[in-house]
Amino acid sequence: MQEARIANTFFRLVGFCSRCKAVGNNYETNDRNPEFEPNPTLTKYRKHDLGTLFGTYHQVEVIGTQEQFQRLLPEFEVPKNRKFDSIYGIIRAGDELKVRVDEQRIEFDPLQQSK
Repeated sequence: MQEARIANTFFRLVGFCSRCKAVGNNYETNDRNPEFEPNPTLTKYRKHDLGTLFGTYHQVEVIGTQEQFQRLLPEFEVPKNRKFDSIYGIIRAGDELKVRVDEQRIEFDPLQQSK
């Protein structure tokens, strides 16, 4: 379990994602890098049994009420600078980020990278 909260917006880790090939496109010339860079380079450092991992997918939920916030996140103080009757989660510069993580790490074996 990996979760984060900013104000009344809650993010839950859903899974890992690989690097998209679209970053190898030159949109000014409409050409694709023939070596598909940066994917081959990233593969040397981010290779895993699950693929070439580069990022994560998160489910985003807006916490609608103070009661719901206290039930979901009892160890965190309820933000006082947010309206809880909105369907929108608003994140502002300077908002505090709080994270909850159960130890679940993905290890990258540098010896495996060269295979």
